[in-house]
Amino acid sequence: MNELKLLAVSVAALMIGIFIGVKYKQSYIDKLKADHKLAFQYWDQKVGGTTLWNGEMVNYNLRTFDGGRTWYQVEFDDEWRMKILGNVDDLFPGLIETLDGIDALTDHARENGAITLKDGLHGQEAQLLRSAGFDVVAK
Repeated sequence: MNELKLLAVSVAALMIGIFIGVKYKQSYIDKLKADHKLAFQYWDQKVGGTTLWNGEMVNYNLRTFDGGRTWYQVEFDDEWRMKILGNVDDLFPGLIETLDGIDALTDHARENGAITLKDGLHGQEAQLLRSAGFDVVAK
């Protein structure tokens, strides 16, 4: 009979321990999810890859905390904590200007259709192409 009581107490203690462990782990996971949501919901970001003019392939994960005035290259560790690696202008000079130029070119094409250069090599469309990193020259 004492063995049965000891077994019941042991099982109850084990169940309580498992319950506490699961609750702790769930609260930890909920915190990580909240941090992840905050990081991606409230901070502007630019994520992608491109080839620089020297042929080097670059993957970027950029964040701004001031509405786009200053951009930072970031990475996340295994627990989704953000590490700021540095100012993107120092790490990849000209990347933000090129990305902004591509965004402007994409917006223009979405609103106006294909680029035709109907206004010549010095018009708005040619300038949009140049801002996105393209060379616009006469044949």
